[in-house]
Amino acid sequence: MTAIKINTQVLTAAALMEKASEVLSVHVAKQPNPEPSSALSKKPHWMQVVVKNQTQFNISPLNPPFLDSGKYWSLPQEQEPFSQAAFGVCNRDWDPRGATGGTAFRLHLDFDSSFDFAVGWTDPILGAYKSSVVASSSAEDGYNAASPEGNSLTSDNIYQGTDAHGDAVRFRLHFSAITADHLALVVVDQLRIPETPMSFAYGMMESKTATAFVGTFNVEGIPFHFTGKYSPNVETWAAENVRLEYPSVEALTAARNFYGKVGVTSGFELIVDNDVAIRGQLTKSISAAVTVSGTGTWLAN
Repeated sequence: MTAIKINTQVLTAAALMEKASEVLSVHVAKQPNPEPSSALSKKPHWMQVVVKNQTQFNISPLNPPFLDSGKYWSLPQEQEPFSQAAFGVCNRDWDPRGATGGTAFRLHLDFDSSFDFAVGWTDPILGAYKSSVVASSSAEDGYNAASPEGNSLTSDNIYQGTDAHGDAVRFRLHFSAITADHLALVVVDQLRIPETPMSFAYGMMESKTATAFVGTFNVEGIPFHFTGKYSPNVETWAAENVRLEYPSVEALTAARNFYGKVGVTSGFELIVDNDVAIRGQLTKSISAAVTVSGTGTWLAN
């Protein structure tokens, strides 16, 4: 693990949460996933790749792409902070072999530092829709890692900048890829690391309805309950041995905003106000991964 200093003013946790929430697909009125063109969706084999940039950094595509089969219908684009972009791929005319390949990108941390990642996407003539994201500048690496479930990764390096007050701020980059039929959804997150040491507690969580869940954790010998509602709807799920990461007991109070993913490689992750994280593996899996956000409330008894 390496700490890399960057010459960038890093957003505060509150500003980062506010900006990032505007890009989440659940905020349909703000930024729904772009609809594929009717011409693209009429192709025998096609995919639309959507990249949601929930960081304060620019993202640009790298050349060359890797085209195992098929072609670009529309090209990957430069992306500004807190934005989303889409590109389409499809089979070549008179060539039914499918649309399979990968695309690499560079996230620009400052003039000298960057992070390269590659996205894989496949709609083959035989086989499943697949997607992936890997830490690589090689588009072919993204293609080779593609899977029906998608995947997620967190940067090994920690990046350090300063906020508007001149205080040191550390963060990691987090990437996830979700496959949903003809959609490959890639979400790029900026996860701020609290300066205070983290404590850990364990418990269980389960969804009560398609929009509500409850979690119970043993925090320093006291049961803490976290109940919340999210959108969009998610199939009912359950998880045991769930890990709660928190900087202090004081962080487990009142109503808290959160965002995260449920169902990525049979796991889930919720980031609560950027200083609390809840992670676990599902004991009751769901058929498709979903990006969620909402509000939860802590109660100790």
